[in-house]
Amino acid sequence: MKASDWISVDERLPQFNVDVLIFWNENVRVAELENRGDYQDWLITKDFYIDLEDATHWMPIVPPEKKDV
Repeated sequence: MKASDWISVDERLPQFNVDVLIFWNENVRVAELENRGDYQDWLITKDFYIDLEDATHWMPIVPPEKKDV
């Protein structure tokens, strides 16, 4: 993970309901962007949401490459 891999939420947002990494409160968390009617926010755990503007950056979760053994 490099600093250049992070995408500013001001630049663009991820698709809805897809797990991504977000930078929030000086930490990295797995979250998904949800559209909840009149507003959008980040779902951190089953019932814990944070406001959209509370995360500054996000990045896709990329699984490691498979290596032939």
